[in-house]
Amino acid sequence: MTHHDGHHDELQQDQTGKVPNPANETQVIEALDQQRAVNDQGYVKKVLENYIDNRKKEGDNDAKISEKLNIVLDRFPHYKNIVDEITNARGLPPCTQGDQSKRV
Repeated sequence: MTHHDGHHDELQQDQTGKVPNPANETQVIEALDQQRAVNDQGYVKKVLENYIDNRKKEGDNDAKISEKLNIVLDRFPHYKNIVDEITNARGLPPCTQGDQSKRV
């Protein structure tokens, strides 16, 4: 069990189980493909935040992280509002994918 500086995730964990800690886009997409993601926006947000933290640890710069989030948004355009909230909070460049207006 890895311990990552326990900022208030224990309260989410006991009722909903563990939030995935994805290291790449494929794992993010798998995590967001769960039924739980549909019902729980907090879960979606946490998955994406964990992913960004992991990419930063790997040394990805902000532009690269946003680019990778675009890949995720391409698959889940309806999470655009959550991604925007996180990129704003983290000072990442805004993602271009997922706008409802850009539906093909």
